[in-house]
Amino acid sequence: MRTVAVIGGGIIGATAAYYLAQDSDLQVTLFDDSHGQATKAASGIISPWLSKRRNKRWYNLASAGAEFYEQLVDDANLDENIYEQTGTIVTRKDDAAVDDLYNLAMSRLQDTKAIGTVKKLTADEIEAIMPIVNCDESGIYVSGGAKINGQKLVNHLISAAEGNGMTTVKHRVKISNNNEVILGDERSKFDYLVLAPGAFLKELLTPLGYEVDIRPQKGQLVDFRLTDKNTDRLPVMMPESENDIIPFKDGIVTIGATHENDQGFDLEPTENEIEELTESGSKFIPELNSATQVAIRVGTRGYTSDFAPFFGKLTPKLNVFVAGGLGSSGLTTGPIIGKKIADWIIFQTAPQALELFTKPVDTYIRSK
Repeated sequence: MRTVAVIGGGIIGATAAYYLAQDSDLQVTLFDDSHGQATKAASGIISPWLSKRRNKRWYNLASAGAEFYEQLVDDANLDENIYEQTGTIVTRKDDAAVDDLYNLAMSRLQDTKAIGTVKKLTADEIEAIMPIVNCDESGIYVSGGAKINGQKLVNHLISAAEGNGMTTVKHRVKISNNNEVILGDERSKFDYLVLAPGAFLKELLTPLGYEVDIRPQKGQLVDFRLTDKNTDRLPVMMPESENDIIPFKDGIVTIGATHENDQGFDLEPTENEIEELTESGSKFIPELNSATQVAIRVGTRGYTSDFAPFFGKLTPKLNVFVAGGLGSSGLTTGPIIGKKIADWIIFQTAPQALELFTKPVDTYIRSK
């Protein structure tokens, strides 16, 4: 039986572990202390098709990731408390910008049906679809957009993997150059390593003589409860130049997230940022100023210098797989990366057309 160690229980590690644990020829161990994990602090939006990012690899990966959710929902039996496809509204202040966005969506609809229905909406139509907001901007609606509860997703995947025999070790570990995982004085050798600890990848690989192009970025979200408001089945709203508005069931509305550089791995909520999130959301939902704050969530994302995710083998000769740099698109790109790495190990064959989704790993990780 082949042995696999997955280091990092975020969205990549949890997805990889879930699929790896289904193979009876693999013995899987997940090492994760969850400290600062971005996924568990995230409420994600699955709607990459209206992004104007020029990075074609990122778009290919994000679009494939959005399509992959249909399979993941079926495979892992995800319910609406985890994944809910309610559509996405993106607003613009200028009518010409709305036209540009509509044309972009229609052009991308030719390549993927996952976008669903594409509509232009007036401000009045936006308020009709999303009654909790006051809106004076027009926008675009895509029915394929979805929202994710990151913490519930990773917990669900890990629990399912444990049900298939995976062992979970809730400690931070080190590794050696010999495929060993080091926990205190104990060293355990594995046939394969999957390294997906998010922004902590640099900390994991630097002692082994690697330079890693990963930096941490702090992200904060705030959850409000709106009384006497029906928030069930409402779409996500992404206003221009403001924070996203993500309604969940039972009156819960999430506003976020911040993008804070140079904060290291600080996980303390900050008053200024929470006030800014509240101010941003209240431009569309005035009740937020008096609503109850249910929770403030803080996590640490990992970013590369070109803002692109990557994944692959650490070196061609080693059975060490690395992935990182997801940034704020982690819940969209993470699952498809985890699935591709799992398939790579299970079938012992590299994914087809890998270059369409990621630059080579040595673009981001180099030996000193």
